Amino acid sequence: MEGPSQAVYRIGKRSPHPECKDVPEFPCWVCGYKSTRGMFRWKWSGQLFTGQNKARCPISDYVCEACAVVMSGKPPDTERMFSHFVEGDSWLRINKGKKPAMREFLRRSKTLPWFAAMTDAGQKHVIPWSPMNMPGEPGVILFEEQLVHLPDEAGWELVDQIADMLTDGATKEEALPGQWGSRAYSLLGRERIEVFEERWGGERGGSWFELAVWLAQRDEAKVEARMEREKAASAAKKAKAKEAERGGKQRGKGKASDVDRGGDTRLAKRVSAHARVQRDEALGPDSGPAPSGSEVVGESGGVVHRNATKPSVVESKQGQLGFVF
Repeated sequence: MEGPSQAVYRIGKRSPHPECKDVPEFPCWVCGYKSTRGMFRWKWSGQLFTGQNKARCPISDYVCEACAVVMSGKPPDTERMFSHFVEGDSWLRINKGKKPAMREFLRRSKTLPWFAAMTDAGQKHVIPWSPMNMPGEPGVILFEEQLVHLPDEAGWELVDQIADMLTDGATKEEALPGQWGSRAYSLLGRERIEVFEERWGGERGGSWFELAVWLAQRDEAKVEARMEREKAASAAKKAKAKEAERGGKQRGKGKASDVDRGGDTRLAKRVSAHARVQRDEALGPDSGPAPSGSEVVGESGGVVHRNATKPSVVESKQGQLGFVF
């Protein structure tokens, strides 16, 4: 049975490695699968290889030609920059921007031997250490350096629910540790988050939960529609607030205008003027003496003065009393 390196080497029709030769059948020091072409391990690895602890057959002296070719090259021309999905003679070689294709491959039922070697950072080789899977089983895949046991179809609901929550406003930074922010609670609702945690919280910390979060993607069309709704709601809220502010200013201006147009101030002025007139009249002198003159009465020739002045009382402005004759 061939391993992942041999499958990629064969399907990709790679050129032979110039330093490999035919040798008696041996297990590969790197992948552990048997081969009849290879090169000495110490000649292949040199001092730059740091994956000695990953060697599947540490007692072997050879590295197979397939591993030597698959693990060669420098970025961007190297297989470690890509994720690889192989079933039979079909080979899907894609980067992490093609997650829909990844999900489709992993989720569907397989009819031929298959493997999946997945990378996020593209800094480490994953093909030689990926496990081969038989048809009809969920299988085990390699994600970076983690072996992930894929679930049955019911288990894939985790990816679907995470994707829905991302679409509705949650983030992967919240979903992965379960630390939901106030915005997530506002957009999703407390009940929805609690139901999710009750159903899937026990999976958190496992390799499958981590891969599910990594694979999940929001629906961009729905996100755009949601953001347009949020934008319209925000604009309406601001417009309502401005309208209320304008109404308050107009009511305040109306009250001020009433005062300016007369109101209590004008009435007060009239009352004050009237009171001032009354006070002036009350403080003023009497209407004055009667016209002067005298008249002779009777035979005796007595005189009666009709214009005798009556004393009048005058109150000065200082409040003192005086008699005037």
